[in-house]
Amino acid sequence: MARSLNSEKTSPDHLTLKLNAPGMTAMHRAGLGGLAATLARLTICRNNGEAPCTTSDPLWHDEYDWSISPIELSLRFGKPEWAGDFMEWLFKYAFQIRDEMIFLPGQYGNTLPPPEVRARLQEGIMLTFLQNGKSRELGPEVVGSYEYDQHMVSYKFSTCISYATHQSAWIDWVDKKTGRLIPKSYKVSAMLNPGAVVRHYAFKGPTTIYQSLELVFPLVFAIVGTLALPINYETGVLIIPYIDDLITFARLRRELTPSGIKDTNIGGIGDAVLQHNLRCMGSESMEVYSLPGCDAIRFQRKSWSKQQKTRSDILSITSIIDSEFYAAALKYFPPYLRKIENAKNSDAVEENKFQWLNGIIRPFIADNIVRGRCWFAGFTKLMKGNDTVSRILFERKRLNKMVTDEQLDWKMEGARSLVIAVHQALRCRYGQISSESVPGSAKNRMEKEYDRWRIAFAGSKTQEQFRYSLCDLFSRAKTGSELKEHWEQILRLLQCDWLAARDLALIGLASYKGRSSESPEEDATSSDEN
Repeated sequence: MARSLNSEKTSPDHLTLKLNAPGMTAMHRAGLGGLAATLARLTICRNNGEAPCTTSDPLWHDEYDWSISPIELSLRFGKPEWAGDFMEWLFKYAFQIRDEMIFLPGQYGNTLPPPEVRARLQEGIMLTFLQNGKSRELGPEVVGSYEYDQHMVSYKFSTCISYATHQSAWIDWVDKKTGRLIPKSYKVSAMLNPGAVVRHYAFKGPTTIYQSLELVFPLVFAIVGTLALPINYETGVLIIPYIDDLITFARLRRELTPSGIKDTNIGGIGDAVLQHNLRCMGSESMEVYSLPGCDAIRFQRKSWSKQQKTRSDILSITSIIDSEFYAAALKYFPPYLRKIENAKNSDAVEENKFQWLNGIIRPFIADNIVRGRCWFAGFTKLMKGNDTVSRILFERKRLNKMVTDEQLDWKMEGARSLVIAVHQALRCRYGQISSESVPGSAKNRMEKEYDRWRIAFAGSKTQEQFRYSLCDLFSRAKTGSELKEHWEQILRLLQCDWLAARDLALIGLASYKGRSSESPEEDATSSDEN
């Protein structure tokens, strides 16, 4: 068993890093997993006789070696004075730049994702690890394009010249004269462990984090072991997988990286976690091995800290979540392309441009699932704001398809029946309005009818108020078949959990889709139905 570098009787011709060493957090373990994945890719290159880097130097050195077990990893330099050369060789392979973008071999398999996917991954890294301008050097912005679903979609990224915080981290660890490792504590910056920042400049001494090389080394590779994705240009999510077996994770890491552009589009922190879960469950390695849960951290700019993006939300998932319902939500509410109206090129000529959108419902469902709530919990809040209501109406067709899917298990008795009963009541009310109205006036009356029930349901403060509003709707319409057949379950739901019933009634209102003449508002026309 190797002793710590802080010991005077150390063995500096090799370095052993332990998964469960004192001070190892989830971020440290993910970093050690990233190092294991990088070494696994190096092993494949060595076995295939391939050069480890895109450049001809350095090539293989017979004295350099490593070994990976489930709970520890050992690096062997050959001689103590070769430690610096080994680190330079390893880091040159681990932290590359290819096609003017950050390239981390430990995250990929034999097939690289297309450039537009790697551009999104780099954007996620820039919003988390490398958000500080001192941590990287960027060049001019590059615009590219790709074809998706018969549409030409453009993307852009800032060319990366260097990211010295990671590429050159080893320099401070090595004595320049002897080439040996220096046994001391090293400063941990936010570029290595996002969120680990000095709390206040006036107290930077007491709040600065220093750790031994055995702990700092894994943090440098956390950028490889974790997964960073952008939500938008200002917000990023960092997924930190829990690791209890380095060999398993080294096999699995490449499968956690999104392979298609659609998979890089997330709408929130819960959305990112559940897509990560689906990739875990769909991997070949998961058939034999199991992977625990993960931490997910959202980084965004706050009014009290405009200089940097700070942790605004944290999720800790102890085990992989049953994502059956989320998989259905992803099926009905996938990321979609929408045409940018009045888009013009540099010559002021109008052209067809498309952008990816995630909608509002899938991220809402995902956040509920990861927090252990019913998928519809809190839908009332969405139906109170004019902005969110318009976004929900844009996805009405998709929501209707999901709630009418009889194969989905709602995990609450009477929940789906209440939604369908509201559908039937609305259909009857719109039919009555249509038959009573003079030509041209039905649409306005239907819009008022829709707003009437939305305000009545969403504005109910007590069980009695909501029950009165719902019964008022049912009484004004002819009794539907769903209400006749399942009135006992619906009544029990109203008595036991009226807040859930209120959410469900509003889902019924938002997801109702009849003939165009019966709808309070036309569905948006775009490629969202693709």
